Amino acid sequence: MKKYILILPVLMLFFLMACDDDTTCVYEEPDNKAVLMEQAGEIFEAIARNPETYDRQVEITSGLYSNISELLPISDKAIQQRGEARGKAFGSLIYAVARNPYAYEKLDSAAIIFFGAYNEEIISKEMEDITVAYAIPDLNTAIARNPGVDSLLNVVCKKYLNFEFITNK
Repeated sequence: MKKYILILPVLMLFFLMACDDDTTCVYEEPDNKAVLMEQAGEIFEAIARNPETYDRQVEITSGLYSNISELLPISDKAIQQRGEARGKAFGSLIYAVARNPYAYEKLDSAAIIFFGAYNEEIISKEMEDITVAYAIPDLNTAIARNPGVDSLLNVVCKKYLNFEFITNK
């Protein structure tokens, strides 16, 4: 009984710490579409490790959702969570390209299936900014890992994130 009496105040303290001054909780319920995108992003590492398993990886990941159209619209709500999930997934793609540039065609194909190329009609400016912010750390790591593929990474960034880090002047 003493354990329960001690646990209750600790739990209440954690709850109070999760609320702001207006007593509205800042904890957000996980967004299902964001969770699905984040999980689907794991396919890129698997393909980079073993491109021969591409068909099987796509089949397995299709258990989450078969293509990006199933998640539309994605800029309608939970923009922070979905942008973060997309950014992490594209960061995974970027790092996978640096790890195994020879698997680029398969990685690109998987990205088209599960995330689609950048399209301003379905990706709001706010979501685009959040996505890029979460992908940048992996871009930096990827360039450090394999600087010889920076032009290929630039193509990936332009196609999926709508920005280029190499510009022709």
